Amino acid sequence: MLNPIARMYDRYRTEKEDSDVSAFYGLMFLGELITKITVCGVLSGVVDDRDRNRYGFLRELVRADGIGDWASVLDRTLTGPSAQFLRGEFQDLQRELLQRMAQNQWQYEALGLLHETLKALQIEVDPLPPSAPLRQWFKWFALLRNKTRGHGATLAFECSCAVPLLEQSISIIVKNLTLFGWEWAYLHRNLSGKYRITGMSDTIDQFSYLRQTKTESLPDGIYTFRGTPIRIELLESDPDITDFFVPNGQFRGAQYEVISYITNQTKRIDGKQWLTPSIPLPNSETHGALSLDPQGNSLSNVPPCPDDYIERPDLESALENALVHVRHEIVTLGGPGGIGKTSIALSVIKKLQARVNARFDTIVWFSARDIDLLPSGPKSVRPHGVSLDDFANEYIDLVAPSERAHKGFKPEQYFAKALSGTPVGPALYVFDNFETVTNPAEVFRWIDTYIRVPNKVLITTRTRDFVGDFPIEVLGMTEQEAMQLIDSVSRKIGISEILTNEYRLALFNESSGHPYVIKIMLGEISKERRLVKPQRIIATQELILQALFERTYSALSPSGQRVFLLLSTWRSIVPSLAIEAVVMRSADERIDVRGAIEELKRLSFIEEIAVAKEDESFVALPLAALTFGQKKLNASSLKAVIEADSELLQEFGAVRKDGASSGVKTRVSHLIKALAKRVASGKEELQTLKPMLEFVASRVPAAWLDISQLYIEEGNESGKDWAKDALRRLIESGDESVSRVLIWRKLADLCHAAGDLQGEMQALAELSDSPDISTEQLSDLAGSINRIFASAKREGKVPFQPDERKYLVGKLIVHLENRLPQLDSTDLSRLAWLHMHVNNEARAQELAEKGLQMDSENEYCIKLVEKLGRR
Repeated sequence: MLNPIARMYDRYRTEKEDSDVSAFYGLMFLGELITKITVCGVLSGVVDDRDRNRYGFLRELVRADGIGDWASVLDRTLTGPSAQFLRGEFQDLQRELLQRMAQNQWQYEALGLLHETLKALQIEVDPLPPSAPLRQWFKWFALLRNKTRGHGATLAFECSCAVPLLEQSISIIVKNLTLFGWEWAYLHRNLSGKYRITGMSDTIDQFSYLRQTKTESLPDGIYTFRGTPIRIELLESDPDITDFFVPNGQFRGAQYEVISYITNQTKRIDGKQWLTPSIPLPNSETHGALSLDPQGNSLSNVPPCPDDYIERPDLESALENALVHVRHEIVTLGGPGGIGKTSIALSVIKKLQARVNARFDTIVWFSARDIDLLPSGPKSVRPHGVSLDDFANEYIDLVAPSERAHKGFKPEQYFAKALSGTPVGPALYVFDNFETVTNPAEVFRWIDTYIRVPNKVLITTRTRDFVGDFPIEVLGMTEQEAMQLIDSVSRKIGISEILTNEYRLALFNESSGHPYVIKIMLGEISKERRLVKPQRIIATQELILQALFERTYSALSPSGQRVFLLLSTWRSIVPSLAIEAVVMRSADERIDVRGAIEELKRLSFIEEIAVAKEDESFVALPLAALTFGQKKLNASSLKAVIEADSELLQEFGAVRKDGASSGVKTRVSHLIKALAKRVASGKEELQTLKPMLEFVASRVPAAWLDISQLYIEEGNESGKDWAKDALRRLIESGDESVSRVLIWRKLADLCHAAGDLQGEMQALAELSDSPDISTEQLSDLAGSINRIFASAKREGKVPFQPDERKYLVGKLIVHLENRLPQLDSTDLSRLAWLHMHVNNEARAQELAEKGLQMDSENEYCIKLVEKLGRR
């Protein structure tokens, strides 16, 4: 039994112990819950179509103030135009609800018991026919509800008669309706990309594959499984199923009420997505013509190119080359909404049509656009097609093949053959606004299966959940292109004289060259008749921001959303590694931050700025996206965590776009200095910062040097050990930007301070291998190693085993022997002592005597000769 229904039964049993009246009303709540779950479940099986049947019903339900409206929606879903769009996996459920059943069938028995309930309560109802469909049950239940809970006062003795009848009727439906026997679960995608699956049915085995995959992108919510997870819209809960809510009408402003029949709790939730009217919408400005007509040197239904289009030579050249020469059959123009993908495609197509030897004889345009971005703001429009069936049928209408009159003709099969062959000559098939297609990945796979040269496919899309195509990314305009657009639009709306050169540049920078954002900004200046700060203009354009970003934001993974919201808290370009380090520190679970950044880049939310001579980059968030993100953050449950992350992120220091050339290393140094202040003031504990610092240094190894100093200064007793480890990891990294002499000397000093004779000697010996070390420094190293041996002897220690001693001391001996002509008498005495440590007394004697020849009064050589003479 489904979790919410089982919990409602618990409530009913409790109320049954109180009185028959309480029991009756408990059953009424249970019946309402079953009705609403059934209607939402059936609607989940209706796939999207261009007339938006499913949307219309859902929009009606969030406004429904009575259960009768729910019964009406169920009836129209099963019998109206939407029935043709019901998934095949729902047809058994459809038959259960529609088929007329006679006696001895469970559907008829449930209906008969409800009929008896109505009569027991003296409610007028039509006679029970010899056979009837189960959908009638929901109409009669609405009648029961309206005559009792809605408008009537039910007496106790009537309830006593009605309760056993109604209880049995509801029980039969709960036990037998196919919908309630399916697997149900609440899906929550963790920041790591994995799914948490909370069962709502007795078994959830079919959902288990989601625990091993990160490729599925499903929004949080309640799902049933019918070959694939299918979301049940309008039903609300949480990953722990702590409660269960269904719509309860009361739609006001942009919110509606939901109610839990289990706890009697109500709350209001956002209903912005249900504001668009469900009546037929106008066609898009870029919908294709209804026939293939001569256009240049090809037949086509392609719409005209916008009048105010500004040519974008580099992108147009890339696209034209891809369509004419590149071997890939499918070319994709990807980029954010309003960036100009459709306009670029139309411009290039017009140029291809103008060629004398046209590459394509026929160019077919399919439009799935559902929003026109007009200068006055975004407007909902009717897409020409949103499914493979729509595209196939539209193609048949355009080419009008004689075969369609034959019995058994299948448009999809004919369209597949057209993609593979040349019934209308070499053809280009354009799918505009592909992201609004129902199941884009599946439609892409179908196209990819059948398309063959000389035919080609061009796709424009905001999101790209497929591979195997030739992608071309559309970003903002260049400065020159943006200035042409600003001049063109400002002349058209009469504000040229208002704009200064400085303001034009600000428009370009703040919009990141986004053409639609530029047009909106100019439109607001026209209204105000004065210059307005771009930030202020963008902040007031909520509908435009939603149209540009909402759909793509909703498609982001949880980790992608978190990184995007973090970036929106700070108006600065940010090192990629800074985002990774900060999020890694605060996350309770492992997050693929690099993958999230790549996702944001792929969906054109961010711009990545590479740093010359560094294998790192900065990321920048355009003003419009940043403003949208700030609005999203205000309503996010992660707001407190993200703002804390932002505070730490800002310790890397603010950078303008033109400051990226200073490199990431500079930002990392800024961070370490800032963190040192935070630790010193007690605002942070070094222990908690340590993993983040070490992650940063793993990407920018030179940072280990500053980190080691931070550990020494603020690390208390463990600090020096941490510092030694940091310096060793710097050496292991192979980074050559920091002097090896400096690193080994610092490590040797740390070991010396800690009384680590073995570590100090190793560091000094390795230091001798540094290519830039001087003879004087080599001599000093020899003196230091000799002191280590002397100190060890006094303390009765053995710094190294003989083989290790020979290896380490031998390194320094070789280097000094190679510089023998440069050594003075003291240097020779130090070298002689090194030979003594490896038991080479003969060579030590030679060097000491040679030192005395250079300086007969050198006390070190004198003492060594005397020592050797006594042996």
